[in-house]
Amino acid sequence: MNGHLLMRLALLPPDERDRVIAELSMPMKVELAGRWHTFAHGGQYWSEEAWRVWLVRAGRGFGKTRAGAEWVNGVARRVPEARIALVGATADEARRVTTFAMLWTLERRDGVTIGLTDHDRDLVIEGRRYHAAPGMIPAAIRRSDGLDAAISETEGALSSAAIAADDLIAGRWDAARITVAIVDWARGGAPLVLNSGTIGAVELEVDAAGGGAFRVELHGPAAALDRAVAEETSATCRASLGDRRCRVAMAGRRRFARVRAVEGASVMLDQREPVADAYGGGTLRWIGGAACGLEQAILQSDDERVTLSAEAAVGAAPGLLVLLREGCDKTVATCVARFGNIVNFRGEPYLPGMDLLTRYPGA
Repeated sequence: MNGHLLMRLALLPPDERDRVIAELSMPMKVELAGRWHTFAHGGQYWSEEAWRVWLVRAGRGFGKTRAGAEWVNGVARRVPEARIALVGATADEARRVTTFAMLWTLERRDGVTIGLTDHDRDLVIEGRRYHAAPGMIPAAIRRSDGLDAAISETEGALSSAAIAADDLIAGRWDAARITVAIVDWARGGAPLVLNSGTIGAVELEVDAAGGGAFRVELHGPAAALDRAVAEETSATCRASLGDRRCRVAMAGRRRFARVRAVEGASVMLDQREPVADAYGGGTLRWIGGAACGLEQAILQSDDERVTLSAEAAVGAAPGLLVLLREGCDKTVATCVARFGNIVNFRGEPYLPGMDLLTRYPGA
């Protein structure tokens, strides 16, 4: 954000300026917060001459608190050894302002775990390092003693060292577990957990340089209560191939293959499928490269070609190794003919449904 744009922003009417600032990306907001002097008025500047008392006598909204905070911030940066006293109603109140920090613990499904904090330097709490990420903001944290599915939000700047745009787009952070806590880093002790849950919807704002900002929803434990308690009847099987209800042995139904070509959601392999549409309904896991560890659903397979449910993961390229897992179309015919597993079929293929009249036109 160059000086010319800052000057134009400073000259806007207050209401229009607030509207423009609200539409800025998170990194630009963080940068703008550090350019306070661009918007400060004459009454908020302190004298450069020697003084002992600086009195700002003005009404509400003048900017007294911000002026004092910016002066203290400037002193702390210029003179790191300076002793600065904070006046508060109680010692605990003053300490909460200066020594409390927010902590985010993020655990991905692939086992990667990182810690972030809004403090200005890294913190080591209970043996875990929390990397400084001042741009992280808990947009809304609500705690309830009811059974409502509480949803919180967290937003922050994208960092290639911690949370990269490519990883969010690729789905590495889907359903990752997040714990939000607060800690008194000066006194030590266990952090106080404010909220926890899994990542829901993700919004991205990525600029041309690869930076940007993200906003994620945090679904609390109560969100699980929204799930159906009992299964609904269906003509197709509700089990997944190889799970404890299906019981089909998966030994020999997982195979490695080498990618020959990638085009959109289509992946060409160096070996044929064992039976027709063997991998339809199965999965493909990328081994190696930037997509390493990512797993994608397979819609169908035809000889050496598999079609994924979405475009191939970022970084997918010819020559990479993949792990293929056979799938099932969940029909009773396939269960009988291919797997011989009708005894474990979890569906009701002969139960009359809404299609009864179309199935038997003369009825």
